[in-house]
Amino acid sequence: MKTVVFYSYKGGTGRTLALANVAAFAAGIGQRVVVLDMDFEAPGATYKLLPDPSAAIRCRGLVGWLLDRINAGESPATIGDYLLEVPVRELVAGSGTGAGGGGLWLIPAGNIPSPNYFAELRRLAFDARAADGSALGLIRDLTAQLRAELRPDLLMIDARTGITNSNTLALSELADEVYVLLLDLPEQLDGTRMVLRSLTPLASAERPLTRTALLSRVPTDHEHRDAGWVRSEPDRERLERVREFLCEPASPLTFTVEEIDLLVLHHEPRLLAGEDLLLLRLDKDGAAEAALSWDYARLARRIVAGEAAIAAATAPLLRSTEPRDRAVAAVFHDAAELRAIPRPSRSADLESGSGDALTLAERIESLRAAAARDPARRGDLAAALLDLARAEGEIGRPKDAVHAATEANSLYRTLTASNQDYLPDLAMSLNNLSNRLSDAGRNPEALTAIAEAVTHYRSLAEALPERYLPDLAGSLNNLSNRLSDAGRNPEALTAIEEAVTHYRTLAEALPERYLPDLATSLNNLSLRLSDASRKPEALTAIEEAVAAYRAISAENPAFLTRLKAALRDYADVLRALERHDDAGRIEREANADARSLRA
Repeated sequence: MKTVVFYSYKGGTGRTLALANVAAFAAGIGQRVVVLDMDFEAPGATYKLLPDPSAAIRCRGLVGWLLDRINAGESPATIGDYLLEVPVRELVAGSGTGAGGGGLWLIPAGNIPSPNYFAELRRLAFDARAADGSALGLIRDLTAQLRAELRPDLLMIDARTGITNSNTLALSELADEVYVLLLDLPEQLDGTRMVLRSLTPLASAERPLTRTALLSRVPTDHEHRDAGWVRSEPDRERLERVREFLCEPASPLTFTVEEIDLLVLHHEPRLLAGEDLLLLRLDKDGAAEAALSWDYARLARRIVAGEAAIAAATAPLLRSTEPRDRAVAAVFHDAAELRAIPRPSRSADLESGSGDALTLAERIESLRAAAARDPARRGDLAAALLDLARAEGEIGRPKDAVHAATEANSLYRTLTASNQDYLPDLAMSLNNLSNRLSDAGRNPEALTAIAEAVTHYRSLAEALPERYLPDLAGSLNNLSNRLSDAGRNPEALTAIEEAVTHYRTLAEALPERYLPDLATSLNNLSLRLSDASRKPEALTAIEEAVAAYRAISAENPAFLTRLKAALRDYADVLRALERHDDAGRIEREANADARSLRA
């Protein structure tokens, strides 16, 4: 289950409507989707998703579930009393709700519009529970029940505006992907940058956190040509200006948003008047020709892992000779015969400020032709292919990602054979290829690739340790993970021990830069030692990791999330050593509020 959080610093951005459109589309192509309304003070998902919002008055929703869980001391017997099934038109035949089929369920904030709701909300005091750490356990119990009973593919959370304890919980503890909506206004830009900066240190190799900013209510000043939209120069200039603002250096630098996906949601007053599910009525009212339809579809493709289902939904329309049918299909189908449709490429967005002006695929074809004329351009082609591999991986196309990464690696191998200056690029591409192969489930090949990357980084680090020792340590950490996946635990342990040795050296010289890496590698070392049944040594490693995270989080509270995770691993090791009292104490500390952890 992937957890996606929609957030906005201020209201009026169309946040809930965007979430509702993506959720309904995902369910329509066969995904199982749960929408959780955590906008307690101003819940709106009920009004976007339900034909009759008054039906929610019979459902106690999230607030009711939480109060019943607190009062009973255990989760309710079934989740069914706290959610509502949302009727959604199927876009793929046979994708309806049922065994293995799609479906959409809403857990409203509570029994809005009943006046009892606000009395229950006061009794719940959710922000206070989020501050003392108890809310996290409650929400994890809820998500466990959702997994067991509904088996959702997507959990989509509509978060509150502003900066609150409940938002900190949703954004830092629950989210796999965060979509932050904002308007092009000074107060929204400032507030959004502040929130994005607070999230930046939380992302790690162990817990990657994808962040995307959605610039909303943008005037439609570009044109529709054939089967696609062509962005205007003002659009591109606006995107670049906002990106530069969000990525300005922070103080301290560790909070800088170095890279951010940025998409646009255009303003379509004639289509938004009803605030309904635009993606499910593309065949009406000229919706297929609307820029906002394309924007929502681009967002849906990014979130939903359903490329085959999208193709199935649009295949009959692609065969149609009716212009309207093909216009509807064009919104969703990334088809070769619809040449104007861009691929939803993060790298293309970053390069041009839009996904449309020049797609990454077009840039690669241009570089391919240039490299055929001038072999010196092969390095540029390889770098673009790596961008494509990363982008394909991020949007759930592992086979395409492997194909691009393999071609890039082949080019770098050829370049290195004639010029050893390309060896760092070859090592980097092997690391990338290993990640892509692992994502595609091709673990033996992934292991082979990362093992070769380690070999190259070792030789590079021997010659220039100040430049390449960090790369060697990082590749050894990845090698340990791949070896562990292959069940080769002794070798996995050897690799992570060497990674720890290098990170210790680096952290002694530059603690502000490398102490977090040392803490992470020590945490991984503890896991490998536990796998080897060397519990006392695992305890020593995790104790050192916890001590390092304490020191880091004292200076940078954004690392408290990693400290909490390390404390839970610490408790697991103590429990394995039958030190149950100590394990309980550490577990309570992991669930304590931020002030206690910093003490």
